[in-house]
Amino acid sequence: PNPRHGFVEDGRFVHPDLAFTFPVPAEWKVANASTQVQMASPEGDALVVFSVALDRADPDAAAESFISQTGLQVTDRGDHSANGYSGRWVEGLLEGQGGPLKVHSTFVAKDGTTFAFHGLSAATDFARFRPDFTAVPGGFSRLTDPTLLNVKPVVLHVITTDRRATFAEQVRDHPIPARSSLDTAGLALLNGYDLGETVPAGTDLKVLRQQP
Repeated sequence: PNPRHGFVEDGRFVHPDLAFTFPVPAEWKVANASTQVQMASPEGDALVVFSVALDRADPDAAAESFISQTGLQVTDRGDHSANGYSGRWVEGLLEGQGGPLKVHSTFVAKDGTTFAFHGLSAATDFARFRPDFTAVPGGFSRLTDPTLLNVKPVVLHVITTDRRATFAEQVRDHPIPARSSLDTAGLALLNGYDLGETVPAGTDLKVLRQQP
């Protein structure tokens, strides 16, 4: 995965390319796709979906478009303001396959783009999850940490062994960078070896390194 397109660091989702960050509820699972970020509660009974409101640059217009497209039965709405960003939020009911769902959606404007946070759960569970649904967009802020802003992708690099040794010994001088999706055992599997398997001299091996 390319960390410039988003990753989780110390309980926050960080997006270096778009320079924003927001909190992830404790113990929630995060799935980062090309067009949205999904955060699911440990039991899978609540979800927050983050995405770009592609059809509307203005938060008010984005909220109205969402209501119109989904048929949301609005029960409440208001202004959003946090960390220098403003927008709109709406709450309402949607019909789900397993019963009525309640949704809290927040639309936030940043640098000419509107971002949407949709928190949803069964209507009967909504009061329990509403603090999470409001805390995530409430923590949306500009990313300013230069270390995170300048993070580089991890890429494959080919080395040629100069001695006969186990795979683990061959890659010892090529430590796996932080935020890699593989550990040493996974790297061995990628190369078709076991960690303790002997690799002859003159063998090409794939290792991981930070992109320059």
